Amino acid sequence: MVSYQPNILLKAMSILLLAVLVARPSAYHLVWQQRNWYVIILIPIAVGILLPWCVRVLLWRVRINSATIEIRSPRGVLKRGLADLAEVDRLPGHVLVSFVDGSRRDIPAMVGDLNRLTVDIRRHLARK
Repeated sequence: MVSYQPNILLKAMSILLLAVLVARPSAYHLVWQQRNWYVIILIPIAVGILLPWCVRVLLWRVRINSATIEIRSPRGVLKRGLADLAEVDRLPGHVLVSFVDGSRRDIPAMVGDLNRLTVDIRRHLARK
């Protein structure tokens, strides 16, 4: 079995950001009391960008074994047999996995080495 997921540094950084953004609501109250307008204006922008990124880093994982491929993402868990794979395309910044029924999944670069992932999927496809 081969598993691909974001490295431990990205996961640690996302947990730290979640702790700062979500677990410390008193910080927002303090900023409001001090009337720090620059920070007040930037908070919705930063939270709107960083919160989804943190969730994506913590959720993404791709596992490949001899019979199945499992892709965990914010869209949910997709577990399919390797016989259902139709095509694997390595594109800049992501891998596009197409299935026989016409569905597709994009795997972003945050999961690790996309070239090795593509080679592993194709190697497992060649065995079927």
